[in-house]
Formats: sequence, C-alpha cells, structure tokens
Amino acid sequence: MDTTLAGIRAMVVDDDPSVLSLMVRLLRHWGFDSVKEAPDGRSALRKAMEIAPEIVFMDVEMPELNGYEASLLLKERFPGVTIILVTGVPDGRLARKALEQGVVKAVLPKPFTFDQLKMLVDEFLKERRGVAKERGAGAVA
Repeated sequence: MDTTLAGIRAMVVDDDPSVLSLMVRLLRHWGFDSVKEAPDGRSALRKAMEIAPEIVFMDVEMPELNGYEASLLLKERFPGVTIILVTGVPDGRLARKALEQGVVKAVLPKPFTFDQLKMLVDEFLKERRGVAKERGAGAVA
C-alpha cells in the first residue's frame, strides 16, 4: 500500500458494475482512501461537485452522458483534474479526440492489466510531486 495516495480524491466511472467494483477495490488497496464511484457521466458530474476529484478513471461508452462528454464538462469545472479514459471500443474515435484535445491524460484499453493501471497511477503521482516541487521552489521564506 502506498501512503502517498492517502488523501488524494479519486473517482471511477463505469457502467459495468464488475469493472467499477474491481477498479475501486484496486485503488483502495493501493492506498487511495477517498474513491467515489459513478455508473454514468451524469452521476459522475454530480459526485465530482461534492468531492472535486484529482484523478478520474472514466469509461467512454456509457448511458446518460458518455465519457468524452463528461470529461469535457469535468475539465471545464476542474481544470487541474487528471482524467484517464478507459475504453473497450475498438475504433477509439472518442478516445483519440479526447487525447488530441488535451481533455484526458491517457487512454487505458479494456481489458487492461493491473500493471497497466498501476503504471498510470504512478505517472499521476510523479506529475503531482513535480507540480508540488515547482510550487515549493517559488516560495519565499
């Protein structure tokens, strides 16, 4: 368990209950103590307003509001959020569009391995530490 993940607000959004449950359990096992879950994009937006997530794992194809649309709205409300799109869609048109527009940080294809997911979490942490160091470097004592 990585204690550096404690206190980081995460969200998993997927309409497949088994994927949702698995990802939430993994993130908590790895050290995230604040992980919210949502079964669709609309629910994700409501929950995001409550917790202001720092990292979101977002399925692309969902009812109500797809992952691309929900990601656009999340980025608008929370510009600093890191969004990882999770997709089982073979053509990946929406995922490519989201990457090209800078809406999402990465795309995780389904099925994915635990190592692939962990690598993305580690990259998020490394970037987060880098931002924290940059902010600290400009501080005056």
